[in-house]
Amino acid sequence: MISTAVLFINALLPHPEVWILYADAFVAAGAASLQGPSVTALNQMYVPYDLQRAASTLANVRYTTASIIGPAIGGLMAVTIGPSYVYFANLVTFSFSLALLFSLRSITPKEQTKVGDLAALKFGLRYATKRPDLLGTYVIDLLAMVLAFPVVMLPFVAARFHVTYALALLECGLPAGALLATLTSSWTRVVNHYGRAIVAAASIWGLGIALFGYSSALWWVFTGLGVAGAADAISGIFRNTMWNESIPPDVRGRMAGIELISYSLGPTAGQFRAGVMAAWTTLRFSLTFGGLMCTGSVGALAAALPKLWAFDKRTDLNVAHVRQIRADEEHT
Repeated sequence: MISTAVLFINALLPHPEVWILYADAFVAAGAASLQGPSVTALNQMYVPYDLQRAASTLANVRYTTASIIGPAIGGLMAVTIGPSYVYFANLVTFSFSLALLFSLRSITPKEQTKVGDLAALKFGLRYATKRPDLLGTYVIDLLAMVLAFPVVMLPFVAARFHVTYALALLECGLPAGALLATLTSSWTRVVNHYGRAIVAAASIWGLGIALFGYSSALWWVFTGLGVAGAADAISGIFRNTMWNESIPPDVRGRMAGIELISYSLGPTAGQFRAGVMAAWTTLRFSLTFGGLMCTGSVGALAAALPKLWAFDKRTDLNVAHVRQIRADEEHT
């Protein structure tokens, strides 16, 4: 809210300052990185254990819908009535969000061990190394982002096509595919091998990006993005469900911090890779090669981590342990 208020005030100035936009984005990103792990961990605590998959699906609906509708409404308002009104609308919606957050009951762990940030991160890393199945989900997500994150290339791909709506169409590709996959994801309830689902989804993501990069027809390019977005949504549902169902509550926040590293580092490194490779070779080769390399590396990782491939919700001991913890908490 504070960062948005700064943008609102800047937009009201006779001559808004550009440097404020960069400084504000820097501060907002830092604030988001601080609160992200905590909110992620609270999802596990507030949502009943048996509804973790449904909660992950609902989160996907929220994110993908906002990714499509938000830029459209924000852009329309910015060019018709002015950006200051967009920022003011954000302040209003954030006020409602803040009121809802205050309405949540307080959750205090039964035993609190105060450790420094570095010690907490080391503890989380040690826990992850003891769980090859869990570590595999992080590495797969990182590989998918580093090798096949296409967003920075969208304007350059759109420039191939001499139609005014090309970039707008491609910007909607990933979230549209993700939204469609999420709304039709009821079949995921019968899947118990989460690891295999994550591997398959990440592999399809790579193939979708390869199709996006290689195709010469605009609608095939859009289809490639849609396939990739759908695969990413399914991967996200299974990853979040696996994390919340198998990571103990006292470790969940620390593991969410490691997840944040993947989310922040992966797309940035992926866009850098795509740009450098496109400069050295061609745009088509950069995207197609990256997508195929993603699929190949994910398959190799699945072979190297058999515990990830064998993960089964019905027989996994970590899942049983967390289920018992949550059952005890609900009884007390």
